[in-house]
Amino acid sequence: MKKVIKKLMSLGLCLTLGLVALSGSATAADSNNRFVTLNKKDAFVDPSSGLLIIPFKKEKDKLVPVSKREYLDSTQKPIVTKDQGSNTHGKSQLDIISPTADYREYWLYTETLTSTEYGTIQQVSSGITCTTPTCSISKAVTATVSASFSTSATIEQDAIAAGASFTWQYQLTDQSTYQFNLNQGDSGYIGFKPRFNRSSGVLKKYSNWDGYLGISKNAWGLSPKKTSNGEADGYYVFVYTDY
Repeated sequence: MKKVIKKLMSLGLCLTLGLVALSGSATAADSNNRFVTLNKKDAFVDPSSGLLIIPFKKEKDKLVPVSKREYLDSTQKPIVTKDQGSNTHGKSQLDIISPTADYREYWLYTETLTSTEYGTIQQVSSGITCTTPTCSISKAVTATVSASFSTSATIEQDAIAAGASFTWQYQLTDQSTYQFNLNQGDSGYIGFKPRFNRSSGVLKKYSNWDGYLGISKNAWGLSPKKTSNGEADGYYVFVYTDY
């Protein structure tokens, strides 16, 4: 009888250990999924847009909540670095004068200041609405961020991009799918607040016959900032539309 009891106890111990192991692996699998749980009590109004939001930062393909203080400190205070005109496309005025060649005119850009700043929130998903006590909704998110300039002329834009002190990005994209957990009555959409590198400076017009033509104007360009993974940098936000 004692041998039977020992065998049963041994079997029970094995079953218990097996259940613990299965439970642990299930938890690990859940932690690897792209679940985002939303609670409206965590939302606040973004002062630059007037939207009610919950902000997130993408880390290792997951959306991680960030505090109101962190979000506001990052998005309301651009980081400025003065460059004092160190970039002029790598040419001196003597280098660009060639009176024997066919006449042409072009622009050179001298950068005087750089900064990083955030753009406006753009909608990057279709609308989300929860009509039952709780909802778990899968949403594809596509954020595409493009460069912008103070000028519409392509030749001037190219001069700004070439004269900037950082590697210029014309367009960056981030695509992911996430599972959003909402409460009844919640509705909204996913937004993206992109981060940019800004270059400010002066455009000057030259010709290959005469050099500087005495024409200049202030100019700037915004280049999407890239993460270490090559994606568009910025904050994801859930924007509530039911308040």
